[in-house]
Amino acid sequence: MSTESRYLWVSESFDSNLCQNYYFYGILEANRITVCVVDESQAELKALQEIEGRDFLNSSANVEAALNKIKFINNDYRQLKMAIHSERNCLLPASLPTKLEKLASIEITPPTDSESWLNENVISGKFNLLGIINKNVELVLEQTMPNLKTNNLASTFLEEEQKLTRFHKKGSCRWLISKNASYICIFKERKLMFFNYFNISNTEDLIYYTLNVFEQLEIEANDIDIAISGQLKFIDFNEKLALEYLPNTNVFRELQALKTQYLNDAAISRNFTLLNMFLCE
Repeated sequence: MSTESRYLWVSESFDSNLCQNYYFYGILEANRITVCVVDESQAELKALQEIEGRDFLNSSANVEAALNKIKFINNDYRQLKMAIHSERNCLLPASLPTKLEKLASIEITPPTDSESWLNENVISGKFNLLGIINKNVELVLEQTMPNLKTNNLASTFLEEEQKLTRFHKKGSCRWLISKNASYICIFKERKLMFFNYFNISNTEDLIYYTLNVFEQLEIEANDIDIAISGQLKFIDFNEKLALEYLPNTNVFRELQALKTQYLNDAAISRNFTLLNMFLCE
């Protein structure tokens, strides 16, 4: 199976001797692994790389091949963190872990013998998000990067949007588009109102699911900011069409807290959550 580095940018100021001051962040999705290095003391991006392939959520061999192509992985970073895309998630009020897993098993297909739970507190400890991870994929990540911390991409997504809600006085509806399960969350007055995930194939799907959720929550499309990021190529996103039905729609193309002046708009939009992971510490 071949993997390919689709995008690579390294700052001229990247210094491998200073990696003890840098943070390494990554996102693992079904079809790609994206990683970046951030100097948090300067809020400065030092490096970004995207590796494309397939079946990364289930094939440890494919993940290992992709990790071997990351140009700046073999450094002694201050912290390493990888958010893993889970295609089965369940959000529940915070409770005892054993009780949560029993409840989650009613809502989603529980882990098979080759899988395990990812159980995390989110939104200031008010909720637990349970997702699924492949054991062998997790093992390869740990063997390649022994000090790596892994978590659910959905929890990173929720924590990120909670931090960004202060910029949305109307409230916010946020989409993170992936090849298979795309995440959506809604915040009003900095409180989480909704989280779920859908298989989005085109712009019409996105409009349909968004308006359906708005109807359930009695939200008017004009009264909330809608932001989209991620792998928009998989839905052939038509921004003009989206604006007809969702007038406050915006594709994220700039960051609030990280210096990324050398990246183009498309790279920022594709990697928006990755580039905001340092906000979730």
